[in-house]
Amino acid sequence: MNNSTPLTKCEVQELVNEFYTKLDAHAPVEEYINLFAFEDEGLILQFPGSKLTTWEQFKPWYEGTLNKFFDEIHRAEKIELTTNNEQADIQATVHWEASTWEPPHAHSTRIVASVNQSWVVIRSAKTQQPVFKHYIVNKISYL
Repeated sequence: MNNSTPLTKCEVQELVNEFYTKLDAHAPVEEYINLFAFEDEGLILQFPGSKLTTWEQFKPWYEGTLNKFFDEIHRAEKIELTTNNEQADIQATVHWEASTWEPPHAHSTRIVASVNQSWVVIRSAKTQQPVFKHYIVNKISYL
């Protein structure tokens, strides 16, 4: 396989499943290095309030989310992709649940949302495995 081998929906789904499994388990930050195109100058990770383009920016952002959210559930409900020899362009809807707690409140707050996202997935030049080049949260609709 080389960089011009089109990505399949199955490969993209495996990447998404691995990413969300790690997020829900609050995996160590080092486990994410092979899921994103950190070596690519065109990397864009855009979350509410944050636009990240490097591994050095991702690490503190991720550590911050670990301190803010818990009991998370991520589930890709819809993945629509178009592919060419270079990348897969994806529109996705993700079901997201999480809890937050702010001292000194007596109870946590539960978040349940449908999140509209745009992704670009490419093959890593190093591993030939699918990686996110763009991961953009477009809209969060709280349920």
